[in-house]
Amino acid sequence: MNKRFKVDVEQQVRFNDTISSLKKTFTELGLKYQMNNSIAFKVNYRFVIRPTKSNQNRISLDAYYHRDKKKFPLSFDYRLRFQNTKNSILGKNFTYLRNKLSLKYNLTKLVDPSIAYEIFYRFNGKREFRVTRLTIGFDWKLNKKMNLNTFYKLQNDINI
Repeated sequence: MNKRFKVDVEQQVRFNDTISSLKKTFTELGLKYQMNNSIAFKVNYRFVIRPTKSNQNRISLDAYYHRDKKKFPLSFDYRLRFQNTKNSILGKNFTYLRNKLSLKYNLTKLVDPSIAYEIFYRFNGKREFRVTRLTIGFDWKLNKKMNLNTFYKLQNDINI
């Protein structure tokens, strides 16, 4: 829209652990406000289709912090996300606070490798840490307005 506001649409497809069947697919619509070079805020709506389970709707509020230095190829990102997910059939809510730390290496004009660690804290039900994630991937720059992100994500459920 302009330098401060950005609208984005994201489509993801996720497979099961053995990459043999579709786990879920979702479409996400977001509005992001870039406060300055380091700090941004975003609101997202996500509709999730899960072939073996009921579908979900999710709303999240994000705060971002980005740090990089000119002529230094490594950048650091932190994201704080508050999300509420509603199961479409049961009407059950799942509310989480998520913290994510990411490192990205500016390798070439085409691709950047990245690694991230994320931890989920659940509010409703038992108030406890529930999930950790380690993500390793590549950000492919297709053109100035489009990226392709490929990744492998290891998720560990805790306190379950």
